[in-house]
Order: sequence, then C-alpha cells, then structure tokens
Amino acid sequence: MRARLLSLLRPTPRPLGLGIAAALAFVLAETLVLYPLEQLAFETALVVVYLLGVVVVAIGWGFWLAAATSVASTLAFDYFYIQPVVSFIPTRAEDAVALAVFLVVALSVGALADVAQSRAAEADQRQVRSVRSFAFASATVCQAKRAINTGTAGGTESAIRNGSSLP
Repeated sequence: MRARLLSLLRPTPRPLGLGIAAALAFVLAETLVLYPLEQLAFETALVVVYLLGVVVVAIGWGFWLAAATSVASTLAFDYFYIQPVVSFIPTRAEDAVALAVFLVVALSVGALADVAQSRAAEADQRQVRSVRSFAFASATVCQAKRAINTGTAGGTESAIRNGSSLP
C-alpha cells in the first residue's frame, strides 16, 4: 500500500492526455453529484465539491492542469447552478463574488497540492539517498573490520582501534 502511494508521489511524468481526461471526468462527476445536493443546501455552499478534482489533478499532473481544472469547475458551476441557469453571466453580485472567491481558492489549493506533491517526492528521493549512503558506510566499515582481522590494514588498523582519524 505504501509503495503504491509513493508511486503516485514520484515525479515521473504522467501522460497529459490522461490528466485532461481525469480533469474532465472529475468536473463531470462533481457536477452530477451536485444535482441531488442542490435541494439540501445553497448553491454557493456546494461549490466546494469541485475542490476534490482540483487537488487530485494538481497532485497527479501539476499546477497548470489544476489551474485549467479550476477554471473548468468554476464555469461548470456557473453554467449549471448559478441563476440564471445555462448562462455564464450571474445576475446577483453575491454569486459573482462566490465564483471569484472559489476560483482564487481553487487556484491556491491547486498550487499548494502541487507544492506538497513536489516536497513529498523530494523527501522520497532524500530517503533513497540516505539508505544508499547508509549501505555504503556499512559496507566500508565491514571492509575495514575485515582488513583489521586479516592484518592487511597496515596503519589504518591502529587508527581505527584508537578512534583517531585516518591520515
């Protein structure tokens, strides 16, 4: 499970076409999920559902595709849920403000998710380097001990036994 999660965070480039398909699928799915929810809450409160797709796309494909997903999500929400429906022009000032605030928040969340993904990938790379360094140091110590035990260490043997630094 952990290896699968780490593979999602690795900085390997993913196909852009797959990212675009994922972004469109998220926007479509989130738009459809909102239809039954629109009876339970104000339409401006439902817009946060679109953040899930923005975060997933940012983690998987980076900020620029997440930014496009943010814009597509904003337009989908405006077109299907803000009055007048099936229009891109909100008639109430509070709806326009809600759309603008959502767009800013979605872009910010996308940028933060992208940075978090990059930092996780960097941490993974540092962990791999640490493990390799530890393995190298362990092998060096074992080799030095073997040299001491076989008497082929020369001046190194006394330096290691006395704890002093090597010349």
